[in-house]
Amino acid sequence: MSIIFYHSISIYYLIFLILIQYSLSISNFKFSSTTTLQRFLFDEQTQTIIVVSVNRLYKLYSTNLSILAEIDTSSTFTNTELCTTIIGRANVTTTSININPVHYFSINSYLFNNQLTNNSAYNQLLLLTPSNDLLVCSTSNRGTCQLRSSSNLTLIESSSSRVVSTNIHYSTFGFIGNDSILYTAVTYDSSCDSFYEIPALSGRSLSLKSTTFLKIFNHLSNDLHSSSYSLRFVNNRIAREFPVHYLYGFEHRLFTYFLTIQELDIQQQQQHYYNHYSRTSSSQNSGKKLLTKLVRFCQKTQQAPIKSYVELPLTCKSLSSNYYPYLVTAYFVNENENSRLYGVFRNTTTSSINNTSHAICLFSMKFIRENIFQTIKNCVVDGIGQRGLGFI
Repeated sequence: MSIIFYHSISIYYLIFLILIQYSLSISNFKFSSTTTLQRFLFDEQTQTIIVVSVNRLYKLYSTNLSILAEIDTSSTFTNTELCTTIIGRANVTTTSININPVHYFSINSYLFNNQLTNNSAYNQLLLLTPSNDLLVCSTSNRGTCQLRSSSNLTLIESSSSRVVSTNIHYSTFGFIGNDSILYTAVTYDSSCDSFYEIPALSGRSLSLKSTTFLKIFNHLSNDLHSSSYSLRFVNNRIAREFPVHYLYGFEHRLFTYFLTIQELDIQQQQQHYYNHYSRTSSSQNSGKKLLTKLVRFCQKTQQAPIKSYVELPLTCKSLSSNYYPYLVTAYFVNENENSRLYGVFRNTTTSSINNTSHAICLFSMKFIRENIFQTIKNCVVDGIGQRGLGFI
């Protein structure tokens, strides 16, 4: 079941206000950064706040926001060239970095405020590991990550593998599961990842050994093209023409879930993604139909995600039958039988505030599990409908 909350969007803007400003305040205390703030997290163990901005990483004392540690992240990377190709009209690409996309898809659209500069480190992922170290992933160094001490921000280990998108307009989401595996979901960008090095979905090791740090888990399989715990689309062309934007992720009962915005399926034949970046109003409805989907696969590193991969559409609808089809962000609350998923939705894919409204919907995980079970039963047991998922 889904429940809609009215007049709740102020909560959403309050949550993200910190991310689009240069400063944050608690009571009479204020912290300011010289560059735009992007992400933050609260470390309960040390009662500190970790803040990442463009080219900067801070550790703050939570009670008065005083700076306990600070580093320049741009100086820690050997390659900070920013990949910023944006898909434009008529299949023409541009490498202008001062572009504010018309369509929001990723939360990143709110984070840069037309101030993108080359040779800068833009954060894509900020997490606390089970050992209470910081995992920091950015667009620099071809989308690799660093493990840093949460006490003084010093470097512990760097990954040799590409993990996140190097294009800030393409989404990356990741979380660390109870099995101490990093689960990542990355929107494919052919301009910045022409050899498809970064899979759409993957499970990665947090081992501190340099040979295995953030490497994708491998398994033995005779009937799959890949022997790793990852999922790629059929080929680069499909990945390019069928963009999937990953906006949130969580785990529940030994399954990994990601929330996406994507087209209905690969079989749709109209002009696709390019129209969705056009600034002309006439093209806003000429592309393929976009919708929010929930993706689920099993947390078994011995088995490729494709073996258990399932998708389920999610829609936020008001009592007056107003639809809010497009997810902005979400939050999962894990409370056993009462586990639930909150989603912030909007009624348009454009970033214009004209005629744009939002709503927050609540989904019971029991309801979601039952619908996934029924979907699998209809397809596999009863032979009803089509398998779909032609892109994998």
